Amino acid sequence: MSEPLTPSTMCVGRRLLNPITQEKKTNDNLVEDARRRERFLTRVLNHFWERWRKEYLTELREQHKVKNGSAGDSISQGDIVVVHEDKIPRQLWKVGRVDDLMRGRDGNVRAATIRTSSGGRVQQLQRPIQRLYPIEIPTKNPETVPQIKFVRDNVPNAIQNFNT
Repeated sequence: MSEPLTPSTMCVGRRLLNPITQEKKTNDNLVEDARRRERFLTRVLNHFWERWRKEYLTELREQHKVKNGSAGDSISQGDIVVVHEDKIPRQLWKVGRVDDLMRGRDGNVRAATIRTSSGGRVQQLQRPIQRLYPIEIPTKNPETVPQIKFVRDNVPNAIQNFNT
């Protein structure tokens, strides 16, 4: 009888409530088991991120199309987007604002110029529309886009308020 798949099965490789069978293992077996486990977890993680990119981000772009009511253009000027980069980990992908749209001969949007900041410098990037994923911030009126405040900017005030 097979057991149901649980989070502990994915992380530990077995159910936590099952008794551990005591097997004498040699160091060679332990090293090989650890390598096999590492390869398995790497494959699971890569599979998750690949599905996240292909399914979630694509669905987010499609939802943005429907929400804006434009069947042809999924991204418009002023939108906040995540910029897909192949050789950079996903958590380091840049977020920027679309400054300009470039249309092809057929009139469809093919690429965009995105303004991002990196290390305090403003950069202009040109990327194809397929590499841009709009995020869920309403940008019809750019003045209404909320300004993001980081926790570390408010640390002295938080400490001062805590001490009083």
